[in-house]
Order: sequence, then structure tokens, then C-alpha cells
Amino acid sequence: MSDKYKGTTAVSEVTLARCGTRYSEPLIRQSCVESNRRAALSNGYTYVADYTCLTNEIDMFDARNIAKTGKLFKNTRVSFAVNPYQAFSPPSGRTANQDTLNLMDYCRSRLGKRCVLGNNSIRFPEKDDAYTAIYSKQKALGKPLYYQTATPVKIGDWQKTLEWAVQQGASSVELNEAYISYDKTALSLYAEKLRANSY
Repeated sequence: MSDKYKGTTAVSEVTLARCGTRYSEPLIRQSCVESNRRAALSNGYTYVADYTCLTNEIDMFDARNIAKTGKLFKNTRVSFAVNPYQAFSPPSGRTANQDTLNLMDYCRSRLGKRCVLGNNSIRFPEKDDAYTAIYSKQKALGKPLYYQTATPVKIGDWQKTLEWAVQQGASSVELNEAYISYDKTALSLYAEKLRANSY
């Protein structure tokens, strides 16, 4: 990490992504592909090491940490895209679903309100119970929250999706590429509501 960022206000937010695979969503492992699971386990993957990578990544941005990153970005928000944790082979007594919720608690406990919780695939109606638990936890932990909508073919009702994000307490929502066809007046109203949620 370069010292050129020290003291600058140009970088207002960074994204947790070190422990991710294909996307900036560190809990996704493309686990529905069996070959991914086999390859991970045959190359030394362990659940505990994976989970430790995630907590270490959060710790990197804790200004109390000796890590240089924490010192350089001590006032910078850190976004954490949360999905159901696609970890392989949890040890006895651990579940990926509970550790998903634990990681949100951990991020806020280490970074406070600099930890911006969110998800990159919101839609209406919601996906499933695992996501319901995530969203409920995020709302309980409170602002700051951010979201990104699902792709045009998966978003469902885009206006209800944005209204949900507003009610959730989000201060920003990244739209999919179909936004150009959305009603501009409605978008402006949602933008105002999201700004009102700013932390």
C-alpha cells in the first residue's frame, strides 16, 4: 500500500475483497460447482483458514492494528458485501450461516461505523431465508448500509427493490445496467430518500 494515500481525502471508501474469488464478494466461493470444492480441498483449503482470512482482512483496516493499511485508511469507510458464506466443510459445532452473521458483528466491532455492510444482489421479492437472516442482521446493526441491485433478469420489481433498500436504511444503491430505462422521476425520488439515510 503506497504512502501516497496518506492524509488524502480522495479515497473515501475501499472494498473488502482479498479473500474473494471472482467478485468483490468475499463470502462467495462458487460452491455450486463441485469441481471448485474438490480443487479447494485438494489444495489445502480449510474452513478455519478461510474464516481467518476474512477476519484478518477486516483487521487490516483497524487503525489500532499495527498493519500499515490500518494507519493509512484510519478514516476511510470499508464496504463488506455479505452473502451466505459458501465455505467448505465447517468443523463440528460451526455453521456457515452463523459465521456469516458473526462476520458482520466482527466487522462492526473492529471498524465501528467505518464498516459499511451491504449486499450486491438485492431484488424483490427476496431470495431465500438465508438472505432474510442477513438483511435482518444488517438492519439491526444499523447504518451505514449500501446495496447493489441484481441483474435486469433477476431484479424483479425494481421500484419495490429500491423502496426496500430505503426502508432497510441504505444510503446508496448501485443500479444494474437497465437503469437507463427506469422512470427518471421515480429514480430521483429514491435518490432523495437514500440521501436522507446518509450516516
